[in-house]
Amino acid sequence: MRPLESLLRPSLLLLAVLPATYCSSTSAARSSAGSLEFSKEPQDTVVPPGAPAWLHCELKPSASEPTSFITWRGPDGSVLNFIGDSLRRQLGNGTLFFSSVPIGMSTLLGTYQCLVHIDGVGTVASRKANLSLAFGPHVKRQPKSQTIQNGQIAHFECGVEASPPASIVWLRNDHVLALDETRMMQLPSGSLDINDVEFWDAGIYRCNATSPNGHALSEKATLTIRQEQQTRLTPPTFVAKPEDTVAIEGSNVTLGCAAVSNPSPSFIWLKDGVSIDFKDLDSRYIKIGTASLQISKVQVRDAGAYQCRAENKEDSLDATANLKVQVPPRFKKKPLDSFAEEKEDIELSCEVEGHPEPRVVWLKNGEEIKQNEYMQVLNGNNLRILGLMSLDAGVFQCVASNPAGEIQAAARLNVLKPGDSVYNDVPTEPQEVMAPFTNARFITLKWKEPEYSSSPVLAYSVFYKLKDSDRERVANTSRPDISISGLMPSRTYVFRVAAINSQGTGKLSDSIEASTLAEAHVPGVPKNLKVYATSSTSIAAEWRQPDNGEAPVSYYKLFYMLGDSSMEHHVVTMNTSFEVRDLKKYSEYSVWVVAFSKNHEPGASTEQVVARTLGDIPEEPPSNVTLEAASSTSIVVRWEPPPEHTQNGLINGYKIRFRRKGRSKGAETVSAAGNRRMYSIDGLDRDAEYQVRMFALNANGTGPPTDWLSASTLDNDLDESRVPDPPTNLKVRPAADSVHVTWTPTLGRNVMVRGYTIGWGIGIPDVFTHVVEGKQRYYHIKNLQPNSEYVISVRAYNNMGDGQPVYDSVRTREEELLDVAPVLLPPIGLEAVVTSAQSAVVYWTDSGLPKNQEVFDGRHYVVRYTSLHHAPNPRYKYVNTSQLNVIIGDLKPNTEYEFTVKVVKGHRESHYSMMVYNTTLEAAPSSAPRDLTVVSSEGSITDFNLNWQPPKTPNGQTTGYHIAYTDDQRKSEKEWATHDVDEDRMTTSIKGLKPDTTYYFRIQARNKIGHGPFSSVTTFKTPHSSGSYSHGSGNSAGNENEFPEINIFLLAGVLTLVGILLVSAFLIFVCCKKQQDDTTERNKAVQKKPNIKPPDLWIHHDTMELKALEQKNGQSSSSSQDPLDQDSPPSSEPPQLARVNTSSIDKRTYVPSYLSQGGSSTSSRLSDDDRSSTVRRSKPVSVHVDASLLHMDPGATLVSSNDPRPYPRTQYTVSRAHVTLDPGTSTVASSTTISENPYSLQGGYDTVDRPHAHAIPASYNVLAATSGDSGTLGKRMQGHPLKSFSVPAPPPQAGTGIRQSGSPFKNKLPATNQLPSGMSSLKRGSEAGRASTCTTPLLTPSWGENEMPTESTMLQPSLSTEELNQEMANLEGLMKDLNAITAKEFEC
Repeated sequence: MRPLESLLRPSLLLLAVLPATYCSSTSAARSSAGSLEFSKEPQDTVVPPGAPAWLHCELKPSASEPTSFITWRGPDGSVLNFIGDSLRRQLGNGTLFFSSVPIGMSTLLGTYQCLVHIDGVGTVASRKANLSLAFGPHVKRQPKSQTIQNGQIAHFECGVEASPPASIVWLRNDHVLALDETRMMQLPSGSLDINDVEFWDAGIYRCNATSPNGHALSEKATLTIRQEQQTRLTPPTFVAKPEDTVAIEGSNVTLGCAAVSNPSPSFIWLKDGVSIDFKDLDSRYIKIGTASLQISKVQVRDAGAYQCRAENKEDSLDATANLKVQVPPRFKKKPLDSFAEEKEDIELSCEVEGHPEPRVVWLKNGEEIKQNEYMQVLNGNNLRILGLMSLDAGVFQCVASNPAGEIQAAARLNVLKPGDSVYNDVPTEPQEVMAPFTNARFITLKWKEPEYSSSPVLAYSVFYKLKDSDRERVANTSRPDISISGLMPSRTYVFRVAAINSQGTGKLSDSIEASTLAEAHVPGVPKNLKVYATSSTSIAAEWRQPDNGEAPVSYYKLFYMLGDSSMEHHVVTMNTSFEVRDLKKYSEYSVWVVAFSKNHEPGASTEQVVARTLGDIPEEPPSNVTLEAASSTSIVVRWEPPPEHTQNGLINGYKIRFRRKGRSKGAETVSAAGNRRMYSIDGLDRDAEYQVRMFALNANGTGPPTDWLSASTLDNDLDESRVPDPPTNLKVRPAADSVHVTWTPTLGRNVMVRGYTIGWGIGIPDVFTHVVEGKQRYYHIKNLQPNSEYVISVRAYNNMGDGQPVYDSVRTREEELLDVAPVLLPPIGLEAVVTSAQSAVVYWTDSGLPKNQEVFDGRHYVVRYTSLHHAPNPRYKYVNTSQLNVIIGDLKPNTEYEFTVKVVKGHRESHYSMMVYNTTLEAAPSSAPRDLTVVSSEGSITDFNLNWQPPKTPNGQTTGYHIAYTDDQRKSEKEWATHDVDEDRMTTSIKGLKPDTTYYFRIQARNKIGHGPFSSVTTFKTPHSSGSYSHGSGNSAGNENEFPEINIFLLAGVLTLVGILLVSAFLIFVCCKKQQDDTTERNKAVQKKPNIKPPDLWIHHDTMELKALEQKNGQSSSSSQDPLDQDSPPSSEPPQLARVNTSSIDKRTYVPSYLSQGGSSTSSRLSDDDRSSTVRRSKPVSVHVDASLLHMDPGATLVSSNDPRPYPRTQYTVSRAHVTLDPGTSTVASSTTISENPYSLQGGYDTVDRPHAHAIPASYNVLAATSGDSGTLGKRMQGHPLKSFSVPAPPPQAGTGIRQSGSPFKNKLPATNQLPSGMSSLKRGSEAGRASTCTTPLLTPSWGENEMPTESTMLQPSLSTEELNQEMANLEGLMKDLNAITAKEFEC
């Protein structure tokens, strides 16, 4: 068995932590169906006096059922022992036998119940059966004598009471009456109807009722037939009225009705004011006898008010009766056999239906269960048992009853002992169990995980009970905390916790005690509230005192409210009943009762009970009554019902009286059903004036009449030999789901119109149609689709056919979403108590509950929370609970959360409550620091710097870091060397490491809670004593001693490149020399301009690109500064301007896209695409340049006095900082617009535009600074693709206005927005050299004013030796820049 048990054990453990209801549902599959059902149950029995009786009882047989025996419970509720009982005894099959039931032995009469006792299972109780003596018959309603005219109706009553029911026979003149089936009928009630009486029907009538207990004769009634004809008109008079009836579903019901009048009345039956259609083939309504109504197989929907209306020309009369239909109880869900372990909670389900609503009672082993703290009936049906004990095992029965019957269903409950663990590897007891938070109704527990568990902990079981109680309950959770709800106030509870893993349930922790808080002492809920109407203006309420409650009742408040009104009224009473008066007639009132203590503390209220005051006759007549002549012999009457508040009941009909004007007598009466709004009075005289008045009818009588209204019939009937003309003035008025249509009659007044046909459809007419009468002028089309185009048509018709239609189209409106205010109030007093770094207890108060805050009406709560409440679109999480508290356990440490809650009851819900905020506790970091790197300290090969980034989830304020390192990764963690950083900083230094050794580093963060996890291992190899080292996965780290080796390789490569370029330059020189002989004019033009700027050459990120520079129409091209020489400190002395020789490489086909005519601003030179993209570029910076700063010093020298670079200098070291100047202006522009170039390391080429500058040669370039960030100007400066070399530019002046981009090995200088007066934007080479060892000397121009170049046009290809020399000088400058990057002596 052990291998099988090892496979099943994990599944059993998972079932153990599931809700008990689920376990009970699944385990019910093992129940033995039918084993607790009766095959015979005792039935109600009526026995004649002195006769014997039997009550049978037998359980359905089952082969597996153990031994059982039967006992009987008598009328007094005790079990019968039959000792000394000579009239009762129990037979061998369990039947209870009565040898005789004599008169006067009342102790034998009453209810009996059979009890079946099953060994080892329990006791099953049968339904209760009533034993009674037969009685009767007695005639309650006697037949009455009557005198009628030949041809009228005769009706004789015979109401008999008898048990069992008696059979009735009618006698005429003391002989049995032979019924003429064509004219006579005996109704099921025993009454006799004779239609069209003849002279020979006269005589003496009486009924004879016979039952097993005897017979009874009614009184004599004489029928007299009047021979002379009565000429006086008489209104109807009822001789038999329908009576209120209660019927069982499925039975047949007869409602009698008979009336006499002259002339004989006609009869109409109505249900709830609507005429009953007896011609319907599926109708279950049949008119029998004179005017009686029979309903076969009555159903619940047949219940209502029935009116028998008798009318003739003189008047009409109504008789009303109410029919109530009862439905015996039946099960929708029966309780099922269940298996559960001790200490669990279980719920036995029982769902029933019936009318009236059945009352449910639970029995255990045949005895009714009295509710207590541990056995509770939920929602009126289900039984919940808390903290199962072995003594709870047995048979539980759900018994449902109402006036129509009683049913019962039984189920067995088996309580299992908790099994001991089979394995030894169960968890130890949980640690540090505590109750951090208590309330009046719940307690929150938390604990730490067990010290030992062979496998992960799957769940925890929390066992709790009242102190000094033996009934212990259990609750399960998967987290190390739980909120135990449903506790009693001011009670002490004992708690124990056990952990569960795959091997079983572990050891229980030590017990802890925790007490709930005190709660206000309030009375309980009043019981069995009943409310009923006593008159049309009063209702009465009755109730019983509360069965429980912590305080005695001092007084009651009875609250009542009219219908859906929000106005609440109350009265105070000391009694358990009260009659409320001065109410509105025939109106619904909601009533509830609250008990109060002597301290005026309210208890829980009862459920609301609705009652309606009785009706009365209508207070006002019908409204909007109109008359219209329909023909020469008819008048149409139209009306609306009386105002609703004056109807005082359901309007079940209308009485119309009419007469010819001028006649005070002879008015005739007709009636219409309560759902009618029009009536046609026919058979009138031609061209005569008639008067009409109306009455409204309800079950209570006839209301006041309207005034007399007049209308005249037509002189001639309308023509019906042709179809009507189209209607006119068609108007439509749309709503969201309906359209109101109105029209006026056809223009042809002499044409008969019998009615109108209204058609409609989406997009096309006449998809749907409706016919109205000819006198109607409007129709309301309902159930349409919102926001849809409908086509409406209206046509008139008569007997000749349909006339021409008229059309109109209309669009229905958008559907309006009504913001219905919730009827439930949101919870109040919301609080969130943090219990750990990951959990918080949220609790609140529901103002819709009584003061003891006990949830009893099926409502639940939705808790919403988020940590992103500051975000524009926070993502919420939700938790549902049926308690007034919940523990939320998926929170993040050290995080502020927002909490709110709402209440939901059925389809109604409240708004969310006010929000509360709280921050979870800190926890140890859950992630390691990131990006750990090791770099050498300057000047030492044994000291190293460690840098890192903080952990991604620190879970609190980081207080320090712990670093572990070793040179042998095989060592245990304890053997690693450690280094602690006590502050929240992300760098430290470790000293004393061995050279040429591989080290392994790990780091972990810590806060006040504890240490986080270690990072992954970072490998670092310390350098040799010569200085080389490795880091990480082999990446080299820079060292000064490596520069000589790098220089050798770089220098060799550069020299090889220079050699190739020199050969190429020589070939270019030869070609150019040949072209020089053929192009004399071009040579002259070139010779006049010896100051052409060499190419702007500069290497950037291993890419090569030629930046074309152009001078056109007096403009000098602008270039950018070299980022290598920009680290000199500011100088107050103006520098010597460097002479710049420019050159172009075949500019015949190149036109710069960033230069334009006339010196317009840089922004005006952009293409259309570039203009649209300027929003993505850095803002140009204006630099103010004084014209005096452009003065040239002819004595400026070339060499810096303290230049530390080892390579020789040339006279071709040229600045690349340029200012575009416009010849012909008198002053330098005060503002310079500067754009950025994306080709610099941190800055860009500068394009400076001066629309009003002095005429200065293009080679005179004033330094213009740019912003340090990369720009987008290079995207529009599309030059030659080979132009990628440049020479260094002079360093910036401190006041140039913009931060300069420099070499990556140099520090950046701060910048200001404007140059000081008198300060040059260029610096002397000697000063630059003194200020920094990284400064490149400047070449200073030394020509005079007359030598200043003039405006140039597009340059032709040069063939001069001078140009070739300039190109070679530029290449040589490139080699110097590369040397400067790697030179050991270039200390920057």
